[in-house]
Amino acid sequence: MKYVFNSLEVDSDSIFVALTTGRKNGNEFAEDAFMRGAKFLILSQEPDFEIPSEKFIVVQDTLEYITNLARQKFWNLLIQGVKTISITGSIGKTTTKDFLIFLLTLVGEKVYGTSGNLNNNIGVPFTILNSPTDINFLVLEMGMNNPGEIAYLNNIANCDIKIITDISAAHIGNFSNGLKDISAAKGEILNQSNAETVFITKPDLLFLQNITSTFKGKINLIGEASKYFIKNGKTYFEVNGKNYFLSKVKTKEWLKSILFGFKVLEVLGLPFPKDISSFTLAAGRGDETILKNGCT
Repeated sequence: MKYVFNSLEVDSDSIFVALTTGRKNGNEFAEDAFMRGAKFLILSQEPDFEIPSEKFIVVQDTLEYITNLARQKFWNLLIQGVKTISITGSIGKTTTKDFLIFLLTLVGEKVYGTSGNLNNNIGVPFTILNSPTDINFLVLEMGMNNPGEIAYLNNIANCDIKIITDISAAHIGNFSNGLKDISAAKGEILNQSNAETVFITKPDLLFLQNITSTFKGKINLIGEASKYFIKNGKTYFEVNGKNYFLSKVKTKEWLKSILFGFKVLEVLGLPFPKDISSFTLAAGRGDETILKNGCT
């Protein structure tokens, strides 16, 4: 069973959620979802078409409703022993998330995580609701444009392992005190920490001391990749005495996402793989274009 909010994605195994985002009223697409075979509809107004009463429910706020469902499912996953990981940061969170899912799968774990960059107040609940129950790990990417948004997402999914990849000037116009406020907003991911919570970040993270001033858990810092060089379009490097290579990941900044993944394995006591060369970046990331004047 999958939860969807786009009627075009509906199939016979779908629950359609009629979201109202300000631009579109999802209730207007309810009939289309039903005709496409949706098993159930979650609406915020009575349907104006023929549909059996057991096929839908009307709630006051569909997003609030499914968010509460997601919060409950998240806790159920915790109870059954699923390890949960949340990732935020101004730069690198999607690549870190993608590599971490790749890496955990590579060492034999059952993993589910955020698709693409569906990392907001809609994407996080839908990711949780669509996660299988027979997984070992749930990996959630959390994005924000304004203060309080990460705190809101963290309240839905207070994960065991929390990662902040970087702090930079993205969305700085929404923060009166610039980078200091951005760091505080990213640091909201550490809310509700306890002695067992693990925080992973880089050692030179801006305002790291401020972010961790009330953190109650364990702090782990990523290191550096050694023996780093590029040859024939491939990046070669060493982590913990093991040699690796990747295509398209061509700077040490890109490698930080790789190091976050390895640090998670280290914290969890999982084995390092022998080969990660099959990892590929999402389409459009790391691509090279040769211009007519010969510039790359």
